[in-house]
Amino acid sequence: METHLGRREGDENLAPQSQSGKDETSSTTLDSIWIEKYRPETLDDVVGNDQVMRRLRIIAREGNMPHLMLAGPPGTGKTSSVLCLCKQLLGSRWRAYTLELNASDERTIDVIREKVKHFAKEKRDLPAGRHKIVILDEVDAMTEAAQQ
Repeated sequence: METHLGRREGDENLAPQSQSGKDETSSTTLDSIWIEKYRPETLDDVVGNDQVMRRLRIIAREGNMPHLMLAGPPGTGKTSSVLCLCKQLLGSRWRAYTLELNASDERTIDVIREKVKHFAKEKRDLPAGRHKIVILDEVDAMTEAAQQ
């Protein structure tokens, strides 16, 4: 497979290029696309954090989902690991049963409370013994009142 400037064949739509071959989009946009394209799909695809990954695999196998709080530096796989867990617990319709809020965007308690309340009230045909999952990402960016 031929590569050009770190691209693989079939990646033509990742970011527009000028005639000089330089990306016309920011590296953040290109990085975001790359991150999504190569994000792990299953817990077995996640590399590192062995102790945490063992525990998440047990949760996926047993189906007993406790409240979890994952902490660590950016880029260590916290969100990717939780999304893999959701996929394994909830199957192909996992997106319908999962609410992901980025707390750095939705910072106030009222916004978060309303979105979670609305999601909780929605009727969903969940797999037997499973529950909806709410993911609060970037919680450290929430207001202090929202964290209480």
